[in-house]
Amino acid sequence: MADITKLVDRIIPPTMRSQLFTQVDAGTGDVLMVGNSLGHPASNVLIEAVQAMVVRFNVYQTVFPRRTFNDLMYSDHLSNVTSGMQVKITTTADIVLSTGETYELDGAFPVNDIEIVLASGVFNVTTF
Repeated sequence: MADITKLVDRIIPPTMRSQLFTQVDAGTGDVLMVGNSLGHPASNVLIEAVQAMVVRFNVYQTVFPRRTFNDLMYSDHLSNVTSGMQVKITTTADIVLSTGETYELDGAFPVNDIEIVLASGVFNVTTF
């Protein structure tokens, strides 16, 4: 259960960056930190599963607690944007891939991270 980051050379222009994650890099319970690896969220993801696999997208969310003090401007109902915390969300939808299946996400939403819920064999996750 680790956060996996594979940095891409920042000399490469952002629109040309891509990264490949395999079973050597990560396993069950690990989170692929796509945004940190590419330097920006991925717009396209291609997952090739040789054996069964389950993944979740964007499991880390930043939450901001409410302010805990009263001030003269009556802003204690607003969020405290200086103390955001990252929380792992487990209620996002599971993407289940069968043996030999390929899953492609083509620009539907930005992908910051991918959690590998279950991986029972060889897989390739390409992000760009």
